Amino acid sequence: MEFLQVQEILSGRTGVYKVKAETPRFPLKRHIRCAEDGLPLTAYTVKRKNIDYYKCNRTGCKNNVSAKKLHRLYAELLDSYTIPPMLLEWFSDVVSGIIFEEDSEHKEQLSLLKKQKSELESKLKKCKVSRGMGDIDEDIYTTTVEVIQEKLAKIEVEMAKVKRNLSNLTSTVDEVVATCCKLGCLWSNSELELCQKIQNLLFPSGIFWDKENENYRTIDCNQALSIIQRISSGYKNKNEEKSENFSSNFKMCG
Repeated sequence: MEFLQVQEILSGRTGVYKVKAETPRFPLKRHIRCAEDGLPLTAYTVKRKNIDYYKCNRTGCKNNVSAKKLHRLYAELLDSYTIPPMLLEWFSDVVSGIIFEEDSEHKEQLSLLKKQKSELESKLKKCKVSRGMGDIDEDIYTTTVEVIQEKLAKIEVEMAKVKRNLSNLTSTVDEVVATCCKLGCLWSNSELELCQKIQNLLFPSGIFWDKENENYRTIDCNQALSIIQRISSGYKNKNEEKSENFSSNFKMCG
């Protein structure tokens, strides 16, 4: 499930990611391809000016652009995968449904433990009734109760572990939602390893740099995050239409 991949790569499941004061110089090297010949861009630094560049190595190709510009536009591209504030609650429900559905193993385990606990509690109750009715003697009663209570204690421990895992899913949902709403900022301020993980997750086949239009052209992107972008764009366009209609009606009334 691709949302789980997002979570595993960008959240605590793979450890807490580190943000550096100084970001890597060339995180996009070999990730960006020249739109003309498809070759991955390499990187270099003009030392006398201390300016970084990406370029295509094909002879005669003049696809050469500053790293600062490419990084800024790449962060802007990632920011296009942003859920509008009004849709955050809905998006959180969607992510929650996906993650909790995938975590059915914990649910089944908890259900089984509850069943075992209920059966043991029923046996304990019957044991106490039998003792009260005089059907079993004190030694058998004491031994039986100790065995049942020991089993119940173990089940309680296991249930606590499973509940903790299920509880952690709530924070997991929050992390996924937060992550999907700040990809540009996250990418811009992260270490090289996380930068590349984000890049490879979003654009597994890389991305083109079109020097004529001075912008990126996507080859393909993560399907789940593509849906996010369409939702965001659709919401934005709908609001713009409402704004235009309101403006037109206001002018007509004037």
